Amino acid sequence: MKVLQVIDELKIGGAEKVYVTICNTLHKNNVEVSCLFLREGGVLSKELKEMNTFFQLHRYNKWSFKKMYECSRIIKNYQIIHCHLRHVYFYIKLISIIFNVKGKIIFHNHSSKKLNKFEQFLLKHLFKPKYLICVDNFMFDEYSKILKNKEHEIFLLKNIILVHPNKNSVKKDKSIFELVLVGNFKKNKNNIFAIEIAEKLKKSLLLIGKNQDLVYYNQLKERKDTSLEKIIMMEDVDDVNDYLKMAHFGLMVSLKETGPLVLLEYLNNELPFLAFDTGEISKMLKPHYPEFFIDNFDVNSWVERINLIFAKEYDKSKMHKIINQYFGEEEFFKNLMFIYKCVQKN
Repeated sequence: MKVLQVIDELKIGGAEKVYVTICNTLHKNNVEVSCLFLREGGVLSKELKEMNTFFQLHRYNKWSFKKMYECSRIIKNYQIIHCHLRHVYFYIKLISIIFNVKGKIIFHNHSSKKLNKFEQFLLKHLFKPKYLICVDNFMFDEYSKILKNKEHEIFLLKNIILVHPNKNSVKKDKSIFELVLVGNFKKNKNNIFAIEIAEKLKKSLLLIGKNQDLVYYNQLKERKDTSLEKIIMMEDVDDVNDYLKMAHFGLMVSLKETGPLVLLEYLNNELPFLAFDTGEISKMLKPHYPEFFIDNFDVNSWVERINLIFAKEYDKSKMHKIINQYFGEEEFFKNLMFIYKCVQKN
């Protein structure tokens, strides 16, 4: 089985981290896997195993026929072409039609964002996916209605990343940051709400992310600059773990998420957290830590709950045990290979 993983580039983001997880897991389990970047590798490419085969298309004009042809020559060598994100799938599907590519194309939709009418038209008629991976039950049901595919052609693979458990207890320094929020700077991530929480608690806050919405980013910077509390913004951080070790409590205030993957990173760094109740990972963790999840954006409710959690001691070994139980490499590989074998047989 020759598998090609396709994405634009490996910038900092949830889908990109899942891409890295898939490539490394396949490689470790002796599956012949290669990486195709429509642009270039990006900052997360250094996390890929050295033996992976890399292709960088350096495509900056999506209508370049020359780049389409170059891409077709690469993807024709693979039995399974695993496309991450919607726009990547559309591009590869178009190339497969123009250049008669026979490989089996999988559309891996990492987003919970609803399709607009034009996207629905493309998926229903022009670029209907034969094989589709959804990351949560909501999108699984949504795509099933739109596409009316047979059940075995739409698969559910929850968005996860494989974390490497810390062998030793993580050292904390109370003088650095009391609160941390990892999330790119855009409206849906609701970063400003975290500043409101920090101000109510009179605690320091570290915001880690990347500017993905200039208007909101400017609002966030202005809000940070006028705050009386210690609020620090750090951008384009390659590895958040070094900074999570400096914090004592994690926040997740996004309005909607499919994961959210950051909760795994909080647990791996022995951070208690409070998160808005959204996404598949939240559903899996909530039975073990019900107090870590909240269903509103009332700042006083968040402050009250955080104070409650701060007052308790948590079993750090339990945090690592839960990560291994639900997000272990063996189970993830088994689920992924089940999908690939179904695709191969069909």
